[in-house]
Amino acid sequence: DPALEEVVADWVSSELNHPQAEDSPGLYNHFLSKVEPLLIAGAMKATGGNQIAAAKLLGIHRGTLRERIRRNERI
Repeated sequence: DPALEEVVADWVSSELNHPQAEDSPGLYNHFLSKVEPLLIAGAMKATGGNQIAAAKLLGIHRGTLRERIRRNERI
């Protein structure tokens, strides 16, 4: 999706242009911490809360989905 790619590219650019970017402990993990909960919430909503179907939609194992749900609840 070109629109999504543009938004992500702009975000990455802005993050890399911050003076503290070099001291930051990982842009990759920071990005995932922002996007992953949105993907999980969207998949859970789309599947009516069915974790097996949500995991399949996301292309991950059900156990991985459960672990990510638990991890994101702690944030």
